[in-house]
Amino acid sequence: MKRKIMLTIFGMSVALTACSGDAKTTEPAPVEHNSETKIVVAEQSEAESETEKRNSQEAPTETESSEETGVDNESESEKETEFSGEAASDKETNSGEAQETEIATASEEQTPQEKGSFTQADIAVSVRGVAVAPGEIMENYINALGDPDALDASPSCVEAGDDKTYTYGGVIIYSFRANATDRINLIEIVGSESLVKGIHIGDTVDAVIAAYGDAYTMDGDEMIYEVNDRVMGFLITDGKVSFMELFAR
Repeated sequence: MKRKIMLTIFGMSVALTACSGDAKTTEPAPVEHNSETKIVVAEQSEAESETEKRNSQEAPTETESSEETGVDNESESEKETEFSGEAASDKETNSGEAQETEIATASEEQTPQEKGSFTQADIAVSVRGVAVAPGEIMENYINALGDPDALDASPSCVEAGDDKTYTYGGVIIYSFRANATDRINLIEIVGSESLVKGIHIGDTVDAVIAAYGDAYTMDGDEMIYEVNDRVMGFLITDGKVSFMELFAR
């Protein structure tokens, strides 16, 4: 391109000289100076054109990059927002669960100990898997209980016949003659056998109340439960049951 421009300028200079008819008066130096100036201008113009073209081509790329950066920033912002929302939600959930736990714990602490109920059917002891109660006829239990570990008899002071004492393990059953039958008037528990509600020697006062309620009276160291003409007593030693008795008035 530069060589073509120089040849064109040189040809124009020769033509001008020929037309004037005076080749000696023409000074090539200014023509060459002007030629270099035009070449520089042309080169600058061409460079500026190429720069503008390159800028116009790169501009969309920068725009696209900006758009992509904006999308990435928006995506990261959305992720951060979601993470913050999830963290806040988890925090609120944990806080709610903690509050519920505290409320439940406080409710349990404020709930008084449940108290059991007491009926006449509760006044009985389990002997060899049979519930034996005071006031009942002893003959009705003989076949089910089998032979006692020990049997004592003495003449009755009420009517003909003997008052008897039956021993089954740690349970002692006393009967007396009444209307020609042996009727149970007292049962003592000194061993590991339990009452029909599971209370046995060694249980605490709280366990007794949980089983039978608090409708009892104290006779010295003995807790007394009574219904109709049936009585159940617990001897308390150091806060625990050390002896139990059931009897009929």
